Amino acid sequence: VANGSFVASSSNVAWYGASLQQYASVHYAAGVYAADDCLMLSVYTLNSSFAVTSVGHQACIDSTVGVSAASVELIALTSFAEGRCTGYQLNAMVTYSKSGVVYVASHCLQVGNWAALAVGPSAVGVGDKPQLSSAAVNGTLYLLEVHADSFCWNTVINNKRAETGLCDSPPASTPSVLTYTFGLVDDWLQAIAAGSRITACDTQLLHGMYDMGSNPDAALYAFGSTLLAVEVHAGLASAVNDTLQCGQPLPYQGLLLDGWSLPLLSP
Repeated sequence: VANGSFVASSSNVAWYGASLQQYASVHYAAGVYAADDCLMLSVYTLNSSFAVTSVGHQACIDSTVGVSAASVELIALTSFAEGRCTGYQLNAMVTYSKSGVVYVASHCLQVGNWAALAVGPSAVGVGDKPQLSSAAVNGTLYLLEVHADSFCWNTVINNKRAETGLCDSPPASTPSVLTYTFGLVDDWLQAIAAGSRITACDTQLLHGMYDMGSNPDAALYAFGSTLLAVEVHAGLASAVNDTLQCGQPLPYQGLLLDGWSLPLLSP
């Protein structure tokens, strides 16, 4: 995790991602990795040199069979006093793609005794390479998720047909489609607990396509009372066969930067 320090119970480890967070002047790190046949979440306590001093929480999230990517976001709940994580100090949010399906799980954690409240994992969509980012504005926590090879709900075909409602479409992983999902952390937890896939018609979480490409990563930033998303991904070197009418981006072989503002949703 830091200074070469890593704590895992298996020598057969494949690392996916990590997140650093501070709570009450102490730094913690969360890691998601494959250990043998298990997708593991571990939360560590760090010293002032950011080296691991102890392992606080470990859990097997899922089998590694079919897992292609994973990431974790460790959230400090300093000012978060409502919802499913009430009484906990940290929330480790994990997302991963498995056999073309994107899953999200949450572990609310108590620092010290490391009691945990696990929600999920639950399938929230189709695609690959999911990434998470969080930010707080005026004591309210928000979470943004982006991933590739997703599904575009709003198309000319889907909007005009009469036989199937827009969000009744069976989602199918579509190459190069990048989507985002954004909302309050507690609304995310409710969606995970409900076990229903997120669509463009979701009443709590904002979801939609924003670009085309591959390997997206995003960061959520709070500037006063303004919330911004900044995202980077690999562009498409050539035009795509847009049979689903998702849109046609300008070809570009290299990294592309996207950014947009997000609304401050009410709890």
